[in-house]
Amino acid sequence: MKDYSLSYILNNPDIIEKFITALTSIFPDFYYKYNHLHRDAISFYYLGHCPSFARILYAIFNGNVSFYVSESHVITKIGDNFFDIRGYVNDRINLSDYQEYSLEEFGFAEIKLDKFEDHSIEIERDLIFWGKLKLNQIILNHNQTLIKKLVITLKIR
Repeated sequence: MKDYSLSYILNNPDIIEKFITALTSIFPDFYYKYNHLHRDAISFYYLGHCPSFARILYAIFNGNVSFYVSESHVITKIGDNFFDIRGYVNDRINLSDYQEYSLEEFGFAEIKLDKFEDHSIEIERDLIFWGKLKLNQIILNHNQTLIKKLVITLKIR
């Protein structure tokens, strides 16, 4: 049932959008933990660390993410929709500016675009850990809802 729930989540842009919003809200705590400065997630991941955010989503969603790279930015495709740190970006991008990269090819984009500073690796690790916990919580809630519906259906019969 976990695979079904993950598939449901991956194909529900509203859930992904809320998930990214939760990541952006927890980011300042992790940034402060390592840098003792305040910084928001959008200025960090939209202005220079977008490959790191793509790696975070890739790790959290167990590789069910595709990388799309332009000359200056990285977005991810989850299900049929595109996201970056700002959330759902289908209506904000010109997809013809982006090329899909495999995981192996993505390393070259990282070298070109990622800044690798400000303890970004440690922050990435913490966000992945937090994100996996959050994803498991969402899956558990979804599964509980499915079980309740099944029980109600069985009682009606």
